[in-house]
Amino acid sequence: MVRVRVLMLVNGGLDGDLGRRLLAEQGVKVEALRFRTGFDRGPDGPDATTVDVAEAYLRDVVAAPRHGRGGAMSPCVDCRIFMLRRADAAARARGIEAVATGDVVGQHAHGQHRLAMQRIEREAGVEGRWLRPLSARLLPPTVFELSGGIDRERLGAIHGKARREQRRLAVRFGLDPRRASARGC
Repeated sequence: MVRVRVLMLVNGGLDGDLGRRLLAEQGVKVEALRFRTGFDRGPDGPDATTVDVAEAYLRDVVAAPRHGRGGAMSPCVDCRIFMLRRADAAARARGIEAVATGDVVGQHAHGQHRLAMQRIEREAGVEGRWLRPLSARLLPPTVFELSGGIDRERLGAIHGKARREQRRLAVRFGLDPRRASARGC
């Protein structure tokens, strides 16, 4: 089996913690990374590396969004592309090939529907290397699942806004099931 290391983007919410735990229980080495944008909410977490990206975020996402203007405005798409590009660069600098997030397919209208996720993955340059452990079985397999480094069947198939499955996983992992996702850029 191929040994996989993952850089997990976290934002202080439950979904990122659950994704980390799903990967860690397979023996995947998970390192946590938190970007400070100036708009974020929620705690950093005790074991996350925090990087201030506020200046670049204001310049690249807030002032000049590619997908965030006009009738089809979607700042979530610009935000995720920005975050994944940065995370990918940080991962590669550490010798890590995979980037993961706590994204759940269909949980939020703008950046977490399938077409948006495909666009984000392509434009961020992380095709086949972006793990979403909570919804992995609903998405095309990553190179790490195809190589056997991550067991796809042990990952989630969560979809939509209901948080029933996240609460169930939280109880399983000994986390507070009432904790919400820490939505925010």
